[in-house]
Amino acid sequence: MAIGKIYLEAMMHHCGILFSKGYRFKGFIDKEKLQQSSIAILGAINKFQYKMIVANNGESLWQKTSIKIPPLVSMQCADLEQGFVEFSANIFNTYKEFDEFPMFFTLLESDNNGDEKNYILAQTVNHTYCDARAAELIINWLIDYYNALIEDNLQAQQKIVTKLNSLTTLSSKNVYSFAQADCLIKMPWYKHMANLFKIITYKIKDTGNYSITYEQIKQNLAEYQQKLRHPIMRYYDVNPLMSYYKKHYPQVNTNSLISALLVKTFYWLNVHKKQLANAEMISYRMLSDILTPKMRNQYLGNYIAYVPVTMNANQSLIDIAQNIDAWVKEFRENKLDVSQYNFLEFAIAKKLVGKKDDPISFTHTSFNNRRLFKKVNTLIGTTFIEVIASINSEPLDLMGAMMNNKIIACTSLSNTNRLYLTFYPLIGSDQPSIDVADALGLIIEQLQQELPDKETISSVA
Repeated sequence: MAIGKIYLEAMMHHCGILFSKGYRFKGFIDKEKLQQSSIAILGAINKFQYKMIVANNGESLWQKTSIKIPPLVSMQCADLEQGFVEFSANIFNTYKEFDEFPMFFTLLESDNNGDEKNYILAQTVNHTYCDARAAELIINWLIDYYNALIEDNLQAQQKIVTKLNSLTTLSSKNVYSFAQADCLIKMPWYKHMANLFKIITYKIKDTGNYSITYEQIKQNLAEYQQKLRHPIMRYYDVNPLMSYYKKHYPQVNTNSLISALLVKTFYWLNVHKKQLANAEMISYRMLSDILTPKMRNQYLGNYIAYVPVTMNANQSLIDIAQNIDAWVKEFRENKLDVSQYNFLEFAIAKKLVGKKDDPISFTHTSFNNRRLFKKVNTLIGTTFIEVIASINSEPLDLMGAMMNNKIIACTSLSNTNRLYLTFYPLIGSDQPSIDVADALGLIIEQLQQELPDKETISSVA
């Protein structure tokens, strides 16, 4: 099987990113059948039998190999959250024990002896191989296979294996290229050129100077590589806020509301922490999936665009969220995200990345599992509660380290409106991320205090 070339995946290899999505369940999980399911699913994905290497000329290449499929690791924990923290901090040790197999599953289990247990089913992924959306589909297939084992449905098991066998990685040039007519995504060349002009001229600015400078990264990289990196994990009860907006503004996307909270947070930091004047314009990047659900069932890889967003934070939360919604609608309808993806592929291929810093304050990515949120009893014998995550990285080299010089906020929202926040680890002090986590708590508290008295939410900061 030939793996299509995606330059973003080559860059991810240099960045050395592992992300772990932790799915919380309560109930009973048959560990033996989960182990069988894990082996079957991981063994059916052809891409996982390749490793990326860097050739003498600096080019990243996929090389066929033969790696033993890792077993399901089971861990008893007195405190599940603390267990997940320690598991995440040591993730690269586990990864190396498994000969760097690109995905593995770990079951963290509460050590109570009752009939109903609490679990975190952690899915660890090497970002070089696929993005979080693809990982979400794989764990859904794992759940389907497990359910088929429980029900002794051999036909369903074989159908899932056949589906996974058929997954391929389509090269970025075949996803979209304005010089190619038979691409997966159709867009006239003139529309792509108009999109590029809009992307290049779109105004972005890191008002608060949140970027970690390349010089700081050079100074701190050696120390960073030697230490254990424990994830920052925060939870916020945003039920009053989300319930209010779902009632009064049901058309506004929940993820846009969370992005708006982060915009408010950085504005608060600009004013109160950095004492900056005229600091209301906040720029960040939002991740956008450029493939349709049908395409996702065929192609395994990194198909995400980093779309720029600039908002005036000196507005109400709902105004910011509605403006984000409008921008998201525009870039998806006009395929600006596809053009952005293509533009980044060009920049990486021509070795233009890392030459100049991207003037944004942060990046926001959200993770969830649409299917489990809609049907919490999907995994037989359990009830799904929420998904959390952690990210860790061991850059291959200085170039990979320099690509991680932003505060990257990762969020998820449970069905009970518990907001979870974590970050990519920074090379240097964790304080900038801690400041964001603390300030977000203050913003949420202030906004929720205002809710009972006012029909509209006043601006913060």
